[in-house]
Amino acid sequence: MKKIYSFVLAAVAVLSAASCQKELTNAPEVENGEKFTVVATAAETKTVLEGNVAYWMPGDKITIFDAAGAPVVFTTNITEKAAKAEFTAESFNAPDSLVAVYNPTRSATLENGKIYPLRAGGDQKPVAGSFDPNAAIAVGGSKAAGSNELVFNNIHSLVKFTVGDVVPSSVKVVNNGGAILVGLLYWNVEAAAIEHSGAGESSVTVSGTYEKGQTYYIAVTPNEAKGGLSVYFDDVLVKNTGADITLLPNTIYNLGTLPVVEEPEEPAEVKVVLNELCGNKVYN
Repeated sequence: MKKIYSFVLAAVAVLSAASCQKELTNAPEVENGEKFTVVATAAETKTVLEGNVAYWMPGDKITIFDAAGAPVVFTTNITEKAAKAEFTAESFNAPDSLVAVYNPTRSATLENGKIYPLRAGGDQKPVAGSFDPNAAIAVGGSKAAGSNELVFNNIHSLVKFTVGDVVPSSVKVVNNGGAILVGLLYWNVEAAAIEHSGAGESSVTVSGTYEKGQTYYIAVTPNEAKGGLSVYFDDVLVKNTGADITLLPNTIYNLGTLPVVEEPEEPAEVKVVLNELCGNKVYN
């Protein structure tokens, strides 16, 4: 189990310029207000898993809630990956403290101190060496009072595995305890905590092109997994962790190389004969 970051990160976002990122919808800009720019600094890990280095990528978008609580989309004009990037909205009425979210396939609202709906996982495609950025969730706020520098935290979990000799066309991960593995959730801003909505599924299937020897990550909703996780390659069980797992936000759970290929044991009588032929003493 590897923590994606150890403290507080100033990054979220997207895998590459070529990724098929869906537009954030129903997040209008406010008619009254001024052009507003924020600075987001990448740290340890974002969705580009190049060691522990994180980058913003061209096409990244974040949503920041204005003084009235309305969501406003901020965009960046960077043309290559960058550890620090500016995001701008043409019209924005800034609140006293900034609250932001990155969730590419959902348009979230801020109401009663909670951001909803957010979705970890869901429809995602395999990405060698990383995970589908459309499955990510990150929330953030001002680095300090009055600051326009944003600090983000990823709030999804990642299940990691490497493809062995059997290359699947689909991989299904199941929460053995039946709890939600992908679904809609709330983010309580003041408590900095996830609240489950009760809407979701206890399994997630990621279909697409996999390659032998490549490592993949599947984004899931943090939750309890009583009895652990089961993993299926093309509906064939290849891993059952068995033990209870608590899937924590911003944490990677490494399941190793799948499926596990066990070396056949040499029959005992053959071992005895070989040892005797070699003049070795055999103790039974």
